[in-house]
Amino acid sequence: MSNTVNNYTETDLGNISLNPRGEYDNSAAYEYLDTVSYRGGSYFCLAELETTITGIAPDAGRDSEHWQMIAAPGDMTPEYTAAYNDVINKAVQVESSRAAVELAQQEIEAAQTDVQQLHSDTVQAAQEAENSKNSAANSAQSAEQSRKTVSESEQNINGQIAGFDSRVSEAVEQSKEEINTTKQQAINTITNQQDASVNIVKTEGEKIITRVGNDAKTVADDRATVEEATQTVLNNAQEVAQNTQTVASNTENAAASAEGAKTSADNAAQSAKSVENASKQIEQNKKDIDSLKEDIVKVNKAIETNSKEDDKNKRKLDALWDLNRGVSYQFESDSEKAYQKKVPSGAKLMSITNIGGNTIESNGEFIDTKVDRIEIIGRNLFDENQKPQDITTPNGIRKGIIVGKGLGKVFASANNDNKYDIYYYLCCIKSDGSIRTPINYFITKDRVSCGSFYVESDEELFIYSAASNNALDKIKNLKVQIEKGTVQTEYTPYFKDSIFVPESIKKMNGYGISAGGINNTLDFENMRFVERIGILELGQLTWRKLLDENKKIFYAELSGASNAYRILLSTKYNLTGDVFNDDKVAKIANNILYIQDSDFMTESDFSSSVLGMKMYYEYTNEVITDISNEIEKLNTSLIQTKDGTTISFINDRKDDTPVYSSIEYITSLSEVNA
Repeated sequence: MSNTVNNYTETDLGNISLNPRGEYDNSAAYEYLDTVSYRGGSYFCLAELETTITGIAPDAGRDSEHWQMIAAPGDMTPEYTAAYNDVINKAVQVESSRAAVELAQQEIEAAQTDVQQLHSDTVQAAQEAENSKNSAANSAQSAEQSRKTVSESEQNINGQIAGFDSRVSEAVEQSKEEINTTKQQAINTITNQQDASVNIVKTEGEKIITRVGNDAKTVADDRATVEEATQTVLNNAQEVAQNTQTVASNTENAAASAEGAKTSADNAAQSAKSVENASKQIEQNKKDIDSLKEDIVKVNKAIETNSKEDDKNKRKLDALWDLNRGVSYQFESDSEKAYQKKVPSGAKLMSITNIGGNTIESNGEFIDTKVDRIEIIGRNLFDENQKPQDITTPNGIRKGIIVGKGLGKVFASANNDNKYDIYYYLCCIKSDGSIRTPINYFITKDRVSCGSFYVESDEELFIYSAASNNALDKIKNLKVQIEKGTVQTEYTPYFKDSIFVPESIKKMNGYGISAGGINNTLDFENMRFVERIGILELGQLTWRKLLDENKKIFYAELSGASNAYRILLSTKYNLTGDVFNDDKVAKIANNILYIQDSDFMTESDFSSSVLGMKMYYEYTNEVITDISNEIEKLNTSLIQTKDGTTISFINDRKDDTPVYSSIEYITSLSEVNA
């Protein structure tokens, strides 16, 4: 305290209202009413007046002795948790099935060995019967010995199977304990941190998917082995039966031997039956795994839905937090690969900073996706000023306005200010010419039939009138709105803008290609074209063969690709492995492309085989081309926009292939709702 001129004393009253302190810092000192954000929630300090606390973090999602919760962190949906638990349970089943398959394979191999021994013993008995026409007793004794051998083999198999069942049970119990432990750890992680939990579940889901794929392959391989072993057993059983007939036909005194051989054949058939049952079990395991894969697809969708919902909630909470700090606007970016992007709520201005392409494989060939134009369309898809077209309907040819093709879920609405006795219809025309009317009488003189419906991928949605051709001119007064979704929103006029990529840019080398997550980029912001990927035309290279008779390695110097670093895409050759030791492998080293292919002996044969074949490779250094003269003509920055606006990247093939792009938004935080 200090003395004033009037001898009054100065008193520190501390905080008298909530005092934002940002994200919680474990080393900071906090006093009463200090407000922090922690693990997705908000809390204010309850420390006693004139005291501070340090190193005491809030209890996420709860009130505590030192912190009062203001806003609780987002929580996962029950569907999300249920889906995650289902994955864990299914994983136990997969582990059990896989252990059973591995052990069944071992038992099948043991059974096959015993059957082969049985076959050998039976052949020997037949030979002895042939040599013992005058000594039936000896033949019978040999046959009896064969029967005893088969019986002992069967006992061994049964003993092994019993042990197998026991080991499977032990493996299942152990797997359950391990899975339960893992599950509990995952649940604890989810409880502690929501954002981290989503990533963990995604990772675990990917692991399970990979493991399921491996298990499915193992099951398929094991099944093939079982089927082969089953056929071998059956063949051996047939040979045993044939040998038995030979013994019986050689002499009457060998009848006892034949009977013993018949018993051996029966035992062999029983072994074959056991193998067949094992094969059926493996087939059932395969079906179970297929079912599990379907469940995992559902889990991934649940994870994706939950993640998107979490992102929406986080975006709203972040906006509220920033508004509380006096921030009204912020920058946001969207760099996801997509064919169409939706403008986020609150966005007022946007800038398209760059676009790339996307190379896809189709029927063994690479196809580059070149963006032809960028279309920016408002929420309302109905262009009332569009010139009507002749549409063939069940009632004849009518003038109609095309709304769009393959729109998916849409909602149609209008006002009821129809002062004319005109009926307007909403119809879908399919590619085969057939007509479907989701809303037959869309607009009448008395009412408007608003509603939601689905426009299939092969359907075009259009509006027409049964009245005179000029009836569509009067529809402008009815404020018709066709929009994506299932609910009606406030009417907005039709808006569309197109940004066309100049022909000179589309013809540039490497435009529209991508590989391995890398793409050649049309950079609007810096007015340049950035090449990171090149294309090798293998048929245009000069090929030589290494002088090694034990290996068939062909090579070509890349004189025109001195900037080559590594191969990214190939339809035929592997890009991993050692090209000097592994077949069907391609590598770049010291500006030379090496390919090992044992299918070809000569350079000419190999050169002929790669005609028309392409490989995509990464540049060691980027190639930058200045295109400012072309980019300056395009309006790609500070474009006014509204919630519900879509940005579509139309390619030269007119399909919906996603491409790389980046968009930045200036967002009004007060208008953020999702």
